[in-house]
Amino acid sequence: MNSLRLWLGSGRVYLLFFLIFCFCFSSCKKDDPSPPIKISFSAVTQSVVEGNVINMVFSMERAASQSGTVKVKLGGTAVYTEDYNTNPSGNSGAFEVVIAAGATTFEFSIATVNNSIYQGDKTVTFTLADPSDGFILDNKKEFTLTITDDESQAIANFTSIVASLSESSANGIVIEIPFSVPTKGPGSISVSWGSINASYSNHFTTLPEANANTIILSVPDNASAASLTLIPIDDSFFHENYKVVLEITATAGSVRSGANNKLTVTILEDEFPSIASFSTTDGMIAENEAGGIVVPIALSIPASETGSMTISFMATPAVYGTHFTTQPAASASNIVINVAKGSNSAELTIFPIDNGVDDENLVIFFSVSSGTGVIRPGGNINYVLTIKDDDPTLRKVLISFGGAGAPQVQGTEQWNHAYTNTPDAGASWSNLSRADAVTTTIDLGIDLPLSPQPLGKTTGINSGVFPDNALKEYWYVPGPAQGITRGFSLYQLNNATEYTIRIHGGTTVLAAGGVNTMTISINGIQKSINDVTNNTTQVLEWININPVASIFNVELTDTDGGGICMINAMEISWYED
Repeated sequence: MNSLRLWLGSGRVYLLFFLIFCFCFSSCKKDDPSPPIKISFSAVTQSVVEGNVINMVFSMERAASQSGTVKVKLGGTAVYTEDYNTNPSGNSGAFEVVIAAGATTFEFSIATVNNSIYQGDKTVTFTLADPSDGFILDNKKEFTLTITDDESQAIANFTSIVASLSESSANGIVIEIPFSVPTKGPGSISVSWGSINASYSNHFTTLPEANANTIILSVPDNASAASLTLIPIDDSFFHENYKVVLEITATAGSVRSGANNKLTVTILEDEFPSIASFSTTDGMIAENEAGGIVVPIALSIPASETGSMTISFMATPAVYGTHFTTQPAASASNIVINVAKGSNSAELTIFPIDNGVDDENLVIFFSVSSGTGVIRPGGNINYVLTIKDDDPTLRKVLISFGGAGAPQVQGTEQWNHAYTNTPDAGASWSNLSRADAVTTTIDLGIDLPLSPQPLGKTTGINSGVFPDNALKEYWYVPGPAQGITRGFSLYQLNNATEYTIRIHGGTTVLAAGGVNTMTISINGIQKSINDVTNNTTQVLEWININPVASIFNVELTDTDGGGICMINAMEISWYED
């Protein structure tokens, strides 16, 4: 029993020693290592005017627990040693920054180079890489420094917006481009040219020569201006003035374009055009002349090169292709005549078309309206051609008979109104008008008295053989006895002309026997219609008769007892060559 107690007591001692050992062993272990320090730039951009030195100091998230390094790689548009230097040196394209233990920042310095030429702003990029143990890179690993140029570009402008020179100017024209200030360093100007009617090497060249449509002007340091020369190429024929537009389209280096960057140069023509002019002012041709008429067009001087002229025409109511054609053929209302080099003249041939229809003479107006190449219109540019109709022309004289208050006949044709309340012997109308309103020598005179009556038949729709107003009233043979003859005569007619006469008679008066007969004779040739009570469409007609002693005697005869013979309207027609 005592032995057991002694053993247990000893065990407690051993356990106590074991616990003390574990505590001491634990208290002797080192602390856990700290996490690595993140390194990054605190800003991503900065600028500095050339010639200045700046120290670049960047904070770290906490003090460095140990020393270390980080590499800084160089890039950008700036050139090392020419535009800037660094401390530490970056000749190899990179440098290493040392981070001291306990430091809270890392830093390096940059010295920019101040020069006297304009190069434009340049950039340096600094990129963090390869940190030593205990350090890692954060997200801002790249920093860009802009080195601002302290020189400015010279501004280039043309001295004017227009210039001109003669085509024969062998030395050309020097085109100055002055600068606002002398240039700070070299540069260049690109001048492009454009033209709608001139081409390089054919119509002009330049010094310096153009490549495609661009002329490059090199600009040295301290220059106050640049220039180029435009040299025309003299030819031997007339043409329009050439226009060449020069434009500063690009610049580089120490110079830049100003607002006045365009110049239009006109190369003035020194030859004369061939002036096209009709040799005659007018002409006439019958429509049946199939060979047509040749219209000469003179040129003031022989054509020094090819060209053309445009002849325009106005032909209403004539219609191209229906009443006439031309050689050369027309398009719309224009005829283009080509002119060969060395030609003294040109010609236009006009062919009438015989349509076999009686119509008026046609008048066509031609004009030299424009020219191309070496041809220009001038002088007598107008020509008038009359195409004479070769078909006989129908002429008409229209007469309406009635009382003094009878209605006038309206329409496109002109009527003669033989209106009187007393159509007695001796009453007359002189110089009757044709239907086309031309006055004739024909006279009308009453031989034996007739009577007026406003009881003619009308339709209300002008569907009769003559217009309604010509049918509303009439002259008639007064009674009372059957067989009475009255009438009138037409004078001053042409005995050699054959005339056609058409006479209408109609009435709403119903004869005692129910029938009104129209019986009329002209120079003894009698014709009749038995019933004209409701007549609107019938006529008596005498075709191709000749007057006797220049007279037509018209006689009306009452042939039915109780009836009357009347005349409402009359047409006298004939053909003229």
